[in-house]
Amino acid sequence: MKILRSLLFTPGNNLRMIFKLTYGIYPDAVILDLEDSVPPREKHTARIFVRDSIPKLSSFGHKVFVRINEDEYHEDLHYVIVDGLEGIVIPKCETANQIRNIEKTVIDLEKERKIKQQIRYILLIETPRGLVNVTDILRSSERVDGIAFGAEDFALEMGIPEPTSELISLPRTLISITAHAFDITPIDKVYPIINDLKGLREEAIQALNLGYVGKLVIHPRQIKVVNEVFTPKEDEYKKALKIINEYEEAMEKGIGAINVDGQLVDKPVYMRAKKIFEKMEAIHKLDERWRDL
Repeated sequence: MKILRSLLFTPGNNLRMIFKLTYGIYPDAVILDLEDSVPPREKHTARIFVRDSIPKLSSFGHKVFVRINEDEYHEDLHYVIVDGLEGIVIPKCETANQIRNIEKTVIDLEKERKIKQQIRYILLIETPRGLVNVTDILRSSERVDGIAFGAEDFALEMGIPEPTSELISLPRTLISITAHAFDITPIDKVYPIINDLKGLREEAIQALNLGYVGKLVIHPRQIKVVNEVFTPKEDEYKKALKIINEYEEAMEKGIGAINVDGQLVDKPVYMRAKKIFEKMEAIHKLDERWRDL
């Protein structure tokens, strides 16, 4: 099970911020950014910094993604397809052909450089056209691991003054539903107010209730809150274990539905408990990366 609760954007041209990722900053994934957070005159510098940082961050234990530019992806990929790269974040996804064109370049560079691992994709849906075509987009490649909602750009395209939860609830819900239909990880939008951790928690809980399994974050202080929301509570975990054990015992006796602490437990409830158990086991394994640091 892939765990992507928190994905931290870090500007690719800011070497100081990249360096800080090796000092007590533990998101589930790092996204080194070559796109919106990097001014045009800094793109070349950012590519060099990102290229040189990927192996170091990967060896430290980080899952490293790079957000490439929509219109300069050839040059971006030329720099960042190196060993240690987990995947690329593709912005403003609007058509399946767009993904296929990028994939051709990725595959060519993987072969040329003898990259050990297969580069994966997280797709950003940021426009109405991308939302309308989202099913075809997700069918475009077997390398798609995640899909995320870019609410700010979506609101801009729609002429919405501000992407509040109420105004973008429909596309936010549709993206999550579509992701689950294709067994792809749905990742929620950025919460832009860095110091409002209460608001961040509320929005993350909304996302959890919509089926999202993680959230894009823009500052290290947001990581802890987001990870907490997308981690099952201890009592949920214990209850899941009890349901699993008692239901499996009942199944061996030919019983398909039982009562566990006053709750009817049949196959769907059992399967939900299994998912909670598997998620917690994966989180424990993920967190082991940092315990000895």
